Amino acid sequence: MTSIAVAPGRVNTEMQASLRADGNGVMDDAVYKTFTDAFEQGQLLKPEQPGNVIADFVAKPSKELSGKVLR
Repeated sequence: MTSIAVAPGRVNTEMQASLRADGNGVMDDAVYKTFTDAFEQGQLLKPEQPGNVIADFVAKPSKELSGKVLR
């Protein structure tokens, strides 16, 4: 059995949109700014980017990566 953990980073999902829409005044200002800045600067991944990597791991698991956390 092969087990790989993937931490894709910030991905442009509904959760990200919700944080930007509803987080101002609820979150710490500096933390909220990191979410809005990442979006405005185009730093969020498209969901299909990590999705394709994860799908590839499922289709062709690499035993050498078993037990690893990939970022």
